[in-house]
Amino acid sequence: MLRDALPDACLIDIEAASASAMEDLVSEMRREGIPWIASYHDFDQTPSGHKLATHAEIAKEAGAAAFKVAARLRTLEDLNALVRFQMAGCGIPLSTMGMGALAPVSRLLCAQAGSVLNYGFIGEMATAPGQWSAARLRDSIRSLQPFR
Repeated sequence: MLRDALPDACLIDIEAASASAMEDLVSEMRREGIPWIASYHDFDQTPSGHKLATHAEIAKEAGAAAFKVAARLRTLEDLNALVRFQMAGCGIPLSTMGMGALAPVSRLLCAQAGSVLNYGFIGEMATAPGQWSAARLRDSIRSLQPFR
């Protein structure tokens, strides 16, 4: 399905765990000059900074243009850990966002901390817990000033 979309694609998001299984497609995207994002989702918890840094390194070595993390945030410490990971840098552009009750504030705070992209839904329904509409997210992020 992704191969059929390549002629129209300008960026593709691939789950990091699937990158090696999709090596042929990634090579084809590289030949076509289509960058890709290696994404990592944890719908249950916020992974440790070490685990995220390990996955970011794998994404970097695989040639991803960016590494995206979407993690369940249950506490303010989880939010703090995600922002610390964003600000630490890993030698690859990072996109970080939370899911759950703290998702909206995480998407704004991570954007202020330098997250290179964010996801909002188009239409009537969120596709992840706590996700804002793309329009609301865009307007909110535009009103912020980076604190990096």
